[in-house]
Amino acid sequence: MKHQSIRDTTTNLKILEKEALKMSCKRIVKSKLVKTNSSGLK
Repeated sequence: MKHQSIRDTTTNLKILEKEALKMSCKRIVKSKLVKTNSSGLK
């Protein structure tokens, strides 16, 4: 049972890491778009 719970925790952490990466990537892309848009408007 202990091994199972540890495995579940690791998989959950991996999923959370993937989600965090997705969010950070989206944020970076958005910031880049905003920068290009603002520089383009000027």
